[in-house]
Amino acid sequence: MESILSRGKFLTVLVGSILSINLVTFLIGAFKVFSKPYELMHGEGGTCWTANLLGQGLSLYPEVTPTQLLTNPYLPFYFLVTGGLSSIFGDSLLPGRIVSLICGLLICGLVFLLVRQLTGNTWAGLISALLVTSLSVFRFLSVLYRMDTMGVMFALAGMYLFVRYEGKVNILVYSSLLISFLH
Repeated sequence: MESILSRGKFLTVLVGSILSINLVTFLIGAFKVFSKPYELMHGEGGTCWTANLLGQGLSLYPEVTPTQLLTNPYLPFYFLVTGGLSSIFGDSLLPGRIVSLICGLLICGLVFLLVRQLTGNTWAGLISALLVTSLSVFRFLSVLYRMDTMGVMFALAGMYLFVRYEGKVNILVYSSLLISFLH
């Protein structure tokens, strides 16, 4: 007697179910982090302070004087986004953590698109995207007020555009330049 599900379909459903549960536990963990009003990793507070400078209309790159040296080696896009949100929602870690989570979810979407483009297999793309949420570094960093997640998102977007528009030099050059200037 034949089973309802073939072995391949059974394994796909099993792995998909496990990875879906993993995604749900990741999101539950993210909301637990959102409830913490204090810094969970060195740098969150400084990044929040810097973004709040922009939210208050101050300069991200203050003038260097002989008695004061305050440098910021990062490009402004992350600070513009989080600073704008902080000016609306107030001075807290939550806006930056939400931006990082959104970038993390976009990473999953870009992994899906990239794998599907390379393999032609939607299931491989879906499973690859869900596997990202099982990485401990992703689970930890993608919910913190840090620009790392946005940087990875833009890097993956550049890779996807490169693969998607392979051979079309003009669109590749312009999209790569755009992405490199954003982060």
